[in-house]
Amino acid sequence: MSIRQSGASVQLQDIRKQYGDVVAVENVTLDIKAGEFVTLLGASGSGKTTLLRMIAGFLTPDSGRIAVDDVDLTDVPVHKRHIGMVFQNYALFPHMNVYKNVMFPLARQKFPKEERDGLVRKALAAVHLTGFEDRKPKELSGGQQQRVALARAIVTQPRVLLMDEPLGALDRRLRESLQVEIRRLSSELGVTVINVTHDQEEALTMSDRIALLADGKLVQLGTPTELFDQPNSELTARFLGDSNLFRGVPVESGSSTEILLPDGVVKVPGGAAVGEECLVMVRPSRARVAPANGDLAPGLSFVKARVAAVVYAGENRRVVLTRSDGTEVSAVFDAQTPTEVHVGDEARLVWAPRDSTLVSESAAMDEESELASGGR
Repeated sequence: MSIRQSGASVQLQDIRKQYGDVVAVENVTLDIKAGEFVTLLGASGSGKTTLLRMIAGFLTPDSGRIAVDDVDLTDVPVHKRHIGMVFQNYALFPHMNVYKNVMFPLARQKFPKEERDGLVRKALAAVHLTGFEDRKPKELSGGQQQRVALARAIVTQPRVLLMDEPLGALDRRLRESLQVEIRRLSSELGVTVINVTHDQEEALTMSDRIALLADGKLVQLGTPTELFDQPNSELTARFLGDSNLFRGVPVESGSSTEILLPDGVVKVPGGAAVGEECLVMVRPSRARVAPANGDLAPGLSFVKARVAAVVYAGENRRVVLTRSDGTEVSAVFDAQTPTEVHVGDEARLVWAPRDSTLVSESAAMDEESELASGGR
């Protein structure tokens, strides 16, 4: 049995929402393709949940336009939008069994009675809960309750599915499992999904594209790879994944361009202008730690620092170093790789020029935004 539906495109144009003196969402424009899985990512207070609630119809924007398949829904009430929604707290009825919980939206929307049973059973099959029809929510695990919430959201065959921190209440292992499951389900259904989360790993794992928000503004929109490997600002570089950042003014040095630091040299990727300040990023997984003494291969970037910690994390090991100005840098490598340095040693963080990324900072982005410090 199949409940596959073709997803709908969603258009947000100059959406703005203000509460008193606080601008929660400021002129956000997004064009989401039919069948796409888009995550609204950001810290607390970034505007992601407010934006989702406006798409759902729980809130009305102060200005701007919300459309599904180019049909204006800005002022259409919630119950007429035919949009599915999954909440973090599941919102299941404790006195109803699984079957009746999933049946509820069909009855509320007055689906023909002869169709309801088949739709419920198809939805339960899609989330692998066939045989659980008679159980009450209290008899289910957290993961099973979330699957019931998903089944209830898709039973009416919506073309757009909204998810508000759907995995936030689950433990890490179950969360990782359901990330893959939800991604599979959305692909099989063909539904357009707009997901809200503050969890960068969840966003990277599940999304076709990520919309990173800060202080109500859209910071960057792109694929997970684009945001991770080509951040447009220090905000993106710091929020999405760990990063070592180096700022300075490039100078010409023979055949290369580099930033001369008090404690090292950073080879600058192509695109940086000599004499103009730039920001260079290297991910910890692309760097290594070498002893302070000894020769380095020519052409490598490096900074000198003292080893502050060596952290074992199962498959990986992280070496954290403190530079002379107090800032921290780090390298991550396979835990089976022998560690050449120990806490307290003078060392060097080393990486190849090809592993540096020039961060193309947008003048419109405020680098002092709350995002960089974890949100308000």
